Amino acid sequence: MDNEGNIGCFVPAEDGIYLFDRTSIDLVPGKQYHISIELLSGEVYESIPQVMSENYAISESRGELVKRTRVSQQNVDVVENVVRVNTETEIVQVEQDPVYLRWELREIYEFTETNSH
Repeated sequence: MDNEGNIGCFVPAEDGIYLFDRTSIDLVPGKQYHISIELLSGEVYESIPQVMSENYAISESRGELVKRTRVSQQNVDVVENVVRVNTETEIVQVEQDPVYLRWELREIYEFTETNSH
């Protein structure tokens, strides 16, 4: 809920896990928000209202296909192709401590393993 009475919603994703429905309210940096949870028993829990910080800029994001060696259950070294994703984020105008960051990555890649070395 924001400081103007607009209400956003969390929706169930898995057992005990709820995700914020971004279409339920416009989130605007500089406005104040808090979370209110009402249980079926009628108990209500509320967070301390906080001002949403300005957006953070992602300065660089890159991925690379690398080989990783792991030990199998049979105690044998297994070499696997894995994707390593690196992201560098610039934090702009930090006004409070601590700062919490959350990344959401939605990318689709198709890899076809070949026998070439």
